[in-house]
Amino acid sequence: MAYIDCDKCSHGCVCAYRHQYDDHIVTCSHWKPVAEARKLTHQKIVSELDGADVFLRGRATSKTASLNEYDIEVLLGIANVCDEAADFIQRQNAEIEELQSEIKILKDSNINLHELYQNEKEKVAKAKRKVIDIGRALKTAKAEAIISFAKRLCDGRVSNDPVVIAAEALLKELTEDKP
Repeated sequence: MAYIDCDKCSHGCVCAYRHQYDDHIVTCSHWKPVAEARKLTHQKIVSELDGADVFLRGRATSKTASLNEYDIEVLLGIANVCDEAADFIQRQNAEIEELQSEIKILKDSNINLHELYQNEKEKVAKAKRKVIDIGRALKTAKAEAIISFAKRLCDGRVSNDPVVIAAEALLKELTEDKP
């Protein structure tokens, strides 16, 4: 990396074509044009490149300019680079806009998926509660059926009959509150 002494301040400045001079731009005022260039929008850059392209092509084809073939070739080469750079920036900007719209679509679909997930989660919770309620109802119905059967079994029998004793024990067990 080539450091050069700044003739406007006491700092050693990094070559303007390198990227390591970021901190120095803030403290060294002669780098202000570089700092200002960072504020350019892509539209401004494309406009400037298009202007340079037109100017260079006009200069290269001017009859009044005394240019040799090499100078003309260099000017046209630079004009081509300006044109290609402007096209590249415009393509990149179009791609950025397309990606931003895709991101928006993905965010919107993610929100919709999240809402669907929440709805399905609530449906599953309701279904679980129903299954539990049905299980309790089934258990209660089963117990009531056994109690009813035991009572009918005991009807008309003597209290010391072994069937009555077993049925009463079963009824007692089913009707007791278990801790």
